[in-house]
Amino acid sequence: MILHDQHVHSLFSEDSEEDLKKYYLKAKKLGCQYFITTEHVDLDIAGMGVDWLADFNELKEVLNNIKESDGPIPLLGIELGYRKDLKDKLLKIIKQHDFDLINLSIHDSGTMDYYFIEGFKEKGLKNTIRLYYEQMLEAVENWNDFNVLSHINYGYKTIYNYDPLYDFFSDIEIIKKILIVLIQKNKALEINTKVADDLPIENTIGLLELYKELGGSRITISSDAHELSRYLENFDKYVNIVKEIGFKYLCYFIKGEEKHFYL
Repeated sequence: MILHDQHVHSLFSEDSEEDLKKYYLKAKKLGCQYFITTEHVDLDIAGMGVDWLADFNELKEVLNNIKESDGPIPLLGIELGYRKDLKDKLLKIIKQHDFDLINLSIHDSGTMDYYFIEGFKEKGLKNTIRLYYEQMLEAVENWNDFNVLSHINYGYKTIYNYDPLYDFFSDIEIIKKILIVLIQKNKALEINTKVADDLPIENTIGLLELYKELGGSRITISSDAHELSRYLENFDKYVNIVKEIGFKYLCYFIKGEEKHFYL
């Protein structure tokens, strides 16, 4: 069995133009038992004033149509862009569908998008990354409808691309609080290869070592693919790192139930 990619975007997300069937056929060729996409739900995006909301009814129809008897089993996933002010709307959306996997992400604050450096420069790098982690901590503490926390270092990557000397671990105390809540709630931590590939490898190693030291055991490795070429990109590299640090398995999810892929 080849473990499938659990953070994937197709043309059902506004920032991807990739055909769903091409992903499915690649997963089949690689020998994956399951196939999933995790399309965006980001409401009232800061600076845009628009909703990124996949048509999950149509997506389910397409998944059913592309399914092959000798191919991977299609699953339904979502990447949920969390904001406290949108909790009721987000809850209504996820209750409408039987998601196999919910990836929880922090993308914007309502007034700024953490993908862009302009907001960081305006408010100050240290102040803004603190707001990012505080929003993430509030999310994991008060939102229970998720399986995986995605790209914990998403906001840090924005800073690093602007100022490579900024130390990720200068914010270690609030990062620890986030990881401890994940552990207490039995939620998984994602190693996002798209983000990790843009950062020094020491960042990923240090994060994983800290998570394990605190008692964490649940890991997913995902590519955050927005195009076919990134599907399962660099998985072998990060699987080897996870194994070297001492983790015994990776997690995947079916109908929200945690399954283990032993290393």
